[in-house]
Amino acid sequence: MENNNEKEKEKKQRPDIDALQTDIGFANTYRLEVIKTILGIATALLAFTISFRPKLSTVQCEWMMQASWVALTVSIIAGIVTMYCWELFYISYRDKDGKTLRKSITAFRRFFFTLEVAGCLIGVVGVAYFSVVNLPNAAP
Repeated sequence: MENNNEKEKEKKQRPDIDALQTDIGFANTYRLEVIKTILGIATALLAFTISFRPKLSTVQCEWMMQASWVALTVSIIAGIVTMYCWELFYISYRDKDGKTLRKSITAFRRFFFTLEVAGCLIGVVGVAYFSVVNLPNAAP
């Protein structure tokens, strides 16, 4: 009798397959949206800062803006590679030896996602720093 009660409690604690698939679906949607948002921010900031350069009487720390452009470009490329790695990850479920392949894909995917986030953060901080330093130099 006691064993039966323990098994029933264990069954109640485990989520059913529908709940599990819903959780996985939410996680995948969240992951995709994070990657796309970072990719969008990096692309927009890069395009905006290149297209609408401020009119400054003197420019200080121009290297900072150029470093930001490099970081944002790295973030964009890493974001695209991250999306491609996820595609490869899901395709690998069709292969017999997909588990081994997924381990290497996961390592690349994590590396490029970290690169995407770091590039975006460095780019945003660089543009902000450049803006603050050159604010007094803005031409009327």
